Amino acid sequence: MLRKILVCLVPAITILSSYYLYQSEYNISINENDIEIAVSEFLNEKIELRQYKEVENLTFVVYTIEKDARQGFTVLYRGMNQKYQLRFATYFSPNTAFRIDRYKSLKNEYVVLYGKNIDEAINYVELNASNSSELVLVEPNEYFIETIKYNNINYDYFEARVLDIDMDDLTPEYKMKIKDKRAFGGSKHKAEIFLLYVYITGFLIIGFIVTFSLVKRKDTSSNTTSEQRSTGE
Repeated sequence: MLRKILVCLVPAITILSSYYLYQSEYNISINENDIEIAVSEFLNEKIELRQYKEVENLTFVVYTIEKDARQGFTVLYRGMNQKYQLRFATYFSPNTAFRIDRYKSLKNEYVVLYGKNIDEAINYVELNASNSSELVLVEPNEYFIETIKYNNINYDYFEARVLDIDMDDLTPEYKMKIKDKRAFGGSKHKAEIFLLYVYITGFLIIGFIVTFSLVKRKDTSSNTTSEQRSTGE
């Protein structure tokens, strides 16, 4: 009787443990309050959310650290439970105008422009690559996040021009802003995501082995009993 209970109980505990582990990692909802709490706890710093933008399974986030106004950026990754995981957070000088990075979703790769709009005067950012040019419209806010599909355009090497609403070039002012001598920054990362799947797979394998052993032992016991009865007859 105990073996039958264990055969049912072990797989259930294994699956529930794996589910709990997954839920504990992918536990952020996309709203202002949850994002602020998640990033603050991750950095151990009080932050203020400035902008966030959802693109496919990614949510890009711009924030500032309250004590010294450093700008920060992170990406939240959506899981199978429709909640999000925070894997890293960066921070840099409050006088940096904006940054340009590249991130990959499940389906596409994106060039992401994010950060601070200088005096809210930036209306466009023109990216000139060796094989293409892209004019990106910037939201008229103090902080912004803009995304464009990578589409195999060589943005590893490009020049960026900053333009106002009249298409006047603000690039010299932009460059002065990011050359601030007090610039400082850093980042914080958690363990690679594959470790989570290693742990979950380990739980499932152990559960399978234990269950298989119990079932096999039960079958062996049943066969032995049957043989003993046959011999007795």
